[in-house]
Amino acid sequence: RLRPASTIDKESTQDAKDWFASKKRALLAPFGVGTVDQALMSIIAVKHFFVRQFALAGKVIILDEVHSYDLYTGTLIKTLCEKLLPLGCTILILSATLTRKTKKGFIDRANDCDDKVYPLITGKEYGEEQPLFVPVEKPEEKNVQIYFKNEANALSNAIEKAVSGASVLWVCDTVQRAQEMYHHAVLSESKVELGLIHARFPVFRRQELEGYWMEKKLGKDGAGRSGCILFSTQVVEQSVDLDADFMVSELAPTDMLLQRMGRLWRHNRTQRPCERPEFCIVAENNQFNEFKNFSADKIKKMFGTKAKVYTPYVLLRSFELWRNKESVNLPNDIHDLLEQTYMVRDNEPEGWQKLLEEIEGENFAKKNSADFEANMWNPLLNDEEGIAKTRINNYSVTQMILIKKKEGTKIILLNGEVAELRNVAVSLVAARAIHRNIVKIPAYCFSARTENQDISALVCGDWQLGIVKDNGNIKNQNLKSDYTLKYTPEKGVEIIRNKTESEVDNEPCD
Repeated sequence: RLRPASTIDKESTQDAKDWFASKKRALLAPFGVGTVDQALMSIIAVKHFFVRQFALAGKVIILDEVHSYDLYTGTLIKTLCEKLLPLGCTILILSATLTRKTKKGFIDRANDCDDKVYPLITGKEYGEEQPLFVPVEKPEEKNVQIYFKNEANALSNAIEKAVSGASVLWVCDTVQRAQEMYHHAVLSESKVELGLIHARFPVFRRQELEGYWMEKKLGKDGAGRSGCILFSTQVVEQSVDLDADFMVSELAPTDMLLQRMGRLWRHNRTQRPCERPEFCIVAENNQFNEFKNFSADKIKKMFGTKAKVYTPYVLLRSFELWRNKESVNLPNDIHDLLEQTYMVRDNEPEGWQKLLEEIEGENFAKKNSADFEANMWNPLLNDEEGIAKTRINNYSVTQMILIKKKEGTKIILLNGEVAELRNVAVSLVAARAIHRNIVKIPAYCFSARTENQDISALVCGDWQLGIVKDNGNIKNQNLKSDYTLKYTPEKGVEIIRNKTESEVDNEPCD
């Protein structure tokens, strides 16, 4: 049997062997599905980047929802395209909300075609100068009524719609906000069915909820869709086939609002409890004109947690655009809405100008950083370090394994499965069971890492053990005193902050 060779150090032999593990063979397979990160590691300075390029050569690469990436990852994706095209790859970039500037970054002269043509396939053969434009059959037009309501009135409106038989989708910008709105709806003691989906449920519970709400309730063929409200976060924003009769959304950038709007009246139905598609945006606590006089720091504070998720300047431009909209026509208005939000203009308020300068500075740094990481003359990173270089994260996360108790070499997981931990060969059964009970928690909640060789062999990256007590409180020896963690099947893991308001304002958003 051939033995992997080492040209640098002893670790290289093990790195080469790792390529024969199943998780590494995915790129070598004829067909594969995964995140963009694995492909991006073919163009950044990671060990065996050339093997990844070889694995992708000559294949059809489909990159979905490209609009959702920031400038850093977007720059890496552009470099990926430039590297793969000479290797015989066909690259398909999918998005319903690309701006003219972003499209031009991928294909020169992509904007030669009339903006009003939508949907449109824009293509270019490798080595050719002239792009190709192929109009696609336009979907049925949809006139969506737009209005703002404060939180209390929006909730009353949503409950009223659900009582009349509507399926309602409410999209929040953070997990905490989704949990809060679900809690308020429960306290209303309405007769409608309520649900909550976000990223802070353990895998097994999230799969249960998605199977129920995204297939049986709000899915294309949902049978029991009437009279319900599903509260969620951005997990329902893209790549899911949901069909709501009525929608409520917190303020977000225009492209994200349009993506959310795509879940409204998505399919043709003979009967709906609502006369027309309506999209309610939760009003801010301040009037728009007040934001013109606020400083940059005050604007961030007034936007609250959403300013930690989205760029405050883009939120301002989106707020300005949508506050005067009574209706939009989809898909005809999509391009105009995007360009009005992102077009460059002068003579803006001082606070706005400062926020714009912050964006320009951050974007300059992101582009330079992405170009630097794509320099193959840099010292080569291992996979774990490399995957961290494919995106810029505002904060890191820790994988918490939720368990009921630990008995010697056994752990009784939250869903009742038992994982046997022994210092022997890795158990695929135990690994799968553990991963079904993992939930990701911000790393800033913990004061130290947990070390256990048996568990570390089954979980990649930082992890913590969380013992879920009968009252839902989660016990963890490394949890900072500033935080309390609580789990319920209805709300997932809640992060309760034992802090002052000013301390909470200065921490990253979850």
